[in-house]
Amino acid sequence: MKIYSLILMVLFLNGDRVLQDTKDFQSEFEWELKKEKNNIKVYIRESAGSSINEVRVVASVKTSIEELVEVVYDIDSYPEWVSNMKSAEILETVSKREIYYYFEAEVPWPFSNRDDVMRFTMEENSKTGGVTINFTGNPDYIPEKKKIVRLRKNEGHWKFTPMENEEIEIDYQFLTDPGKGNPGWLVNMFIVDGPYETVENLKEYVNTEK
Repeated sequence: MKIYSLILMVLFLNGDRVLQDTKDFQSEFEWELKKEKNNIKVYIRESAGSSINEVRVVASVKTSIEELVEVVYDIDSYPEWVSNMKSAEILETVSKREIYYYFEAEVPWPFSNRDDVMRFTMEENSKTGGVTINFTGNPDYIPEKKKIVRLRKNEGHWKFTPMENEEIEIDYQFLTDPGKGNPGWLVNMFIVDGPYETVENLKEYVNTEK
């Protein structure tokens, strides 16, 4: 069941280092490993000020950072690899590093689909050679649509860092509140599988594209 695997958006470090890394998303709570399969690890932790848990997915793939960045910025491809993504399109290209895009996430009946406008910005780390793509929701960027619930909180990042053997570490972290009518305890029951599938699909998509 994938009711609340939204993202969006769809990563690094080994498991022990992930638990120690609180540089981005400062929190008093520790990460808890909830799923480990196919060399993909999914962590969750409580979030201060929200009943919804934060999610972090850690994996690696043999490719280049350029390839991963290209895929993540290829918004039109999202329905092919982002879990439950019905549609996605770029609304504004500010620069090569900054874009705004709209997405609609499919949610099974009796719940309404969710949507949001996301802002992407990219940063490079000259020391590690890595790249971070930060994303934040902009719910008031365009008017809300009928019969679709606009996400009011949606933020996170993709991190890509070079490893040995031509592999790239992926660190995908986010906090999304799916909106009215969804108690936190219910959302948290379905918050692991969707992000896992997104990263698994990303790895397959990158290898297929190559």
